[in-house]
Amino acid sequence: MLQQELLRLTDRYTDEIFALDPAVAISVVFEVSRVVVDPERFLDDAIEPMASRGMGAVYTATTDGARLRVGLRETERDELLARFYEPHHEMLEAATENVLSATGRCLVIDGHSFPSEPLPSDLNQERPPSGLYRDRSFPYALKACLRGCGALSRSWPNCRDRPALRGSARARSMLPA
Repeated sequence: MLQQELLRLTDRYTDEIFALDPAVAISVVFEVSRVVVDPERFLDDAIEPMASRGMGAVYTATTDGARLRVGLRETERDELLARFYEPHHEMLEAATENVLSATGRCLVIDGHSFPSEPLPSDLNQERPPSGLYRDRSFPYALKACLRGCGALSRSWPNCRDRPALRGSARARSMLPA
């Protein structure tokens, strides 16, 4: 079961897809599987839509609804978040702050790869061929991303530009009012 979840939830080839010149991009990579901790989720399960499926910041269920962790204590959850989630977001915030300080602007690209078929746990069962999801307040994000990715962008002829369903609460708190 665990091996199947790792296969289902691993973002394949994102290191190659988003390998940009360090002179123009800073990479902040989450080094463990989201099966351990998902840095894309809200910490508070009450506001995290996927928590209803056992897939909040710390998963308790698999993509097909089977029990992944039994009897996860709050102290265990807190330890996982302190070890993986918090340091990742601190690095992301630091990188963003550094770029903003140096240039006055920053585009955060959250790179993923997806299986061709939706997972049973996916809230949205529509599966576009590819996609770039952006904060609703930055309509220029798609063009900027494609310009930054250069030749890579030509491999995305069917790319759909969509506003993100939700963004990082921390990232939103960093935006000017």
